[in-house]
Amino acid sequence: MLRLLSAALNTFTLLAGKARAVQAFDEGFAYYDQQQYVKAYPLMLESAEAGFPRAMSILGSMYVMGYGVKEDGKQAAEWLKKAVESGDRDAASVLGMVYVTGKGGAPRRINEGISLLENAAAGGDEKASQMLMAIRNREGMFRNLRYHSSRI
Repeated sequence: MLRLLSAALNTFTLLAGKARAVQAFDEGFAYYDQQQYVKAYPLMLESAEAGFPRAMSILGSMYVMGYGVKEDGKQAAEWLKKAVESGDRDAASVLGMVYVTGKGGAPRRINEGISLLENAAAGGDEKASQMLMAIRNREGMFRNLRYHSSRI
């Protein structure tokens, strides 16, 4: 009987945590959508730390752009990678961009970034397609980019 009660309590605690992660995300996204990034940041962080993939993706984007937090490419890459690994498809193109550009001090993993962009583009992500075209044509910031990909 004690094991049953313990299991029920653990399940309840887990569900309550997930509900709070969703609630924090919803509140944070409302602020984010209104461009109140400083207010959005702690809520997105709470939700991301609780394992909510979409919050991980948005938090990573906030670090990339310096929205509500100091720009930090390493933190951006970490959160975006967690989002991708958790199944957030939108995070893949942003992580690909971060890896290719090294924005904000992110690790430059050009071939991995291109692969992420290719996968995102194959899934219909127009921004990923545009970035791949710019890389392929060596436009703008990609004029001197060195990479080893036969697929591009």
